[in-house]
Amino acid sequence: MYVPGITKNLISVSMITNQDLKVEFLKSNCYIKDLLDGMKTIAIGIQIGGLYKFDVRPTSVLALTRVSLTTEELWHQRFGHINYNDLLLQQWEEMVRDLPMLKQVHNDCDACTLGKMHREEFPVRVENKQRDILELVHTDLCGPMETKSLRGAVYFRLFMDGCTEFSWVYFLSKKSHTFECFK
Repeated sequence: MYVPGITKNLISVSMITNQDLKVEFLKSNCYIKDLLDGMKTIAIGIQIGGLYKFDVRPTSVLALTRVSLTTEELWHQRFGHINYNDLLLQQWEEMVRDLPMLKQVHNDCDACTLGKMHREEFPVRVENKQRDILELVHTDLCGPMETKSLRGAVYFRLFMDGCTEFSWVYFLSKKSHTFECFK
């Protein structure tokens, strides 16, 4: 089966049937059905030029595609993206039983590259900082809390000065639709 526009262009029928799915080939269509979900159709292929073409956007169809990895890539992933030199060292020192012979090659791994990417810090804008006391006051209300305070408060209100970062906390108790403030 041919799936245009992706690097994985073959769907393995044996891989599909091993996942409790059924494949039905008809004159112009191919259906992949889930045996465990009441024969629900999860993918439909349309025959064009002797090949069945699938729309592979649903994630359920992507799981049916076959990915071919080299032996080195496979063992690199199995060992949690270990460094290739360390993988070869494990082979050389016979640290892993039944580890196949690996070539001394370095493969570029997308996951490793993304994991090691450096990200720049967000720039701090000095012009946005508040310079006067009480020019900007941040506030937050938290509650109701499951456990009341000693004076019966179930909420608290926090005020913080944007310049000095000095904070005030007021504890609030809800009594008959009014709030009582404790400092």
